[in-house]
Amino acid sequence: AQFSASTALPMPLAPGTTLDIPVVFLPDSAKNYFGSLCLIFDLPCPDTVCIALEGIGVEGDLVFSLPRLRFDSLAFCEERIDTVLLRNTGSSVVLLKSASISGAGAPGFALLNPITANEPLAAGAARELHLRFRAADVPDGVATASLFISTDAPVQPVLELPLSGTRVSYVVPDEIVLNVGQVLLGSVTPIVADFTNGG
Repeated sequence: AQFSASTALPMPLAPGTTLDIPVVFLPDSAKNYFGSLCLIFDLPCPDTVCIALEGIGVEGDLVFSLPRLRFDSLAFCEERIDTVLLRNTGSSVVLLKSASISGAGAPGFALLNPITANEPLAAGAARELHLRFRAADVPDGVATASLFISTDAPVQPVLELPLSGTRVSYVVPDEIVLNVGQVLLGSVTPIVADFTNGG
């Protein structure tokens, strides 16, 4: 009962397409929760596919506006900045002590507005965190890391915000040969050159 999902069903799912189904987790006590999201298909064959759901309810006050901050695919020379909110939903002040980014893809991420030592976050207030992903600082593929925030909250001494970004290099052949074949003197032959991005 603590999980809910909604999407416009029934609906067709064309080959090669993706269906995003937002799932909301709303715990009512501090414990582990388990459930399943099941999708029923009728074509090409009747089938049911279930996805296991798991959530942990904690007695905490600090929440991120996003469970994960994702950066889309960037060319090798691009960078992108995004903002996430850290909100204090409790009834007392929480001190933010420090912030750090770690993980295999950490070199690609930076917190542009660092947290100062013992920075207060009042009850009901939110702190903007500006994060940058620089594709030039990571190899091709998906870079993953986490932003860790240390606090004085007894039940949430450390918060984690997972990060992910993708770098893509675009490559072209080193040498292109255009063969026009045999052409009579004084005649014109139209030619089409195909230029392919193999990246």
